[in-house]
Amino acid sequence: MTVSVVVPTFNGEPWIRDQLAALSEQTYAGRWELIIADNGSTDDTKSVAAGWADRLPSLRLLDASGGRGPMHNRNQGALAASSDVLLFTDADDIVCPTWIAQLTDGLRDSPIVTGPFVHFVDGRTPRWDEVPASQVRPPPGPFEPLIGCNMGIVREVLFDLGGFDETSPVGWDDTDLAVRATSRGIKIAWIERAIVLRRRPSSARAMWRKEFNYGRGWTMLERRYPQLAPNGWVRPLLRRARWVSVRVPYVAIPTRRRAWVARAASLAGRLVEHVRPPG
Repeated sequence: MTVSVVVPTFNGEPWIRDQLAALSEQTYAGRWELIIADNGSTDDTKSVAAGWADRLPSLRLLDASGGRGPMHNRNQGALAASSDVLLFTDADDIVCPTWIAQLTDGLRDSPIVTGPFVHFVDGRTPRWDEVPASQVRPPPGPFEPLIGCNMGIVREVLFDLGGFDETSPVGWDDTDLAVRATSRGIKIAWIERAIVLRRRPSSARAMWRKEFNYGRGWTMLERRYPQLAPNGWVRPLLRRARWVSVRVPYVAIPTRRRAWVARAASLAGRLVEHVRPPG
């Protein structure tokens, strides 16, 4: 099976080498191409990626600077792909050695596949023998889970669903796509051994910024799809506010600080977005 792997990036010079190294070591025996969809990077991302052409002869650099955000990059990469089988991951993450093989095999039976991710802190990349071979699937909810940094989809299905939503400035386009697919009865298969290491910021400030935007984006998504919050949004936010307030001392504990910052930032983002007028 021929496969197109799409990797969106913007100023990914500090991290993209790790992902390119992981992609160069894939066990998949079939033909595949790699599309680096660049969103107008101002650093050396493109030259760094081009330097891997000898180890990744199928590598293509795509100018995706006509719009903003990874959603635009993914759509442009899908349009440029030469294969009807599309895999998506991110430039700052790291795929496992069997990632292409696992997702491609899953796409033989399902039009959309996804798999787990394991968080790691920037600068502390774990070895694969330290990562559990089996990952727990997210709990059941109103829609099938879909992980943007670890997903595969049949090209025709992606375009039939309207592609990735480019209207949200703060992500969650993978969840938006999952809701649309689930509402049309399209199953998303879970491939538990297709594991991706997902990078988290090393500094508390960067973590706050990222999780704050995730909080805003989730609130936007709830406005669009009320089924994501069937019991309303007030109680979940109160529970999160209680968790954050009770655990304020975590800020002084290095091993606990990141978890507190992530939840507090997400809560702040959601509250800010709730007080903003829709639209």
